[in-house]
Amino acid sequence: MWQRRIEIAPTLVREGRTVNAYTADPARLGQLKMPVRFLVGTVSPAALQASTAAAAAAVPGSSELVELVGQGHTAIDTVPDEFVAQVLAFLKN
Repeated sequence: MWQRRIEIAPTLVREGRTVNAYTADPARLGQLKMPVRFLVGTVSPAALQASTAAAAAAVPGSSELVELVGQGHTAIDTVPDEFVAQVLAFLKN
């Protein structure tokens, strides 16, 4: 994993700036017609928990917020089996 992260290091500053400049548009999220599953760790930073909850609330109808208990922002790395199980369960429905 570290070798891959070293390989992508040159793009991290640009990507970080892009992510930090992003502002979610609740009206745009409200136009989504498909089901959406939001995953968030229960020990993720408060700002990430709040923004994930706000995004989930903005999507009408069939969105759901799933909390990964005891996980932070990098659950895909720390509990990949649980993360993948959540994604696959969503896709099967």
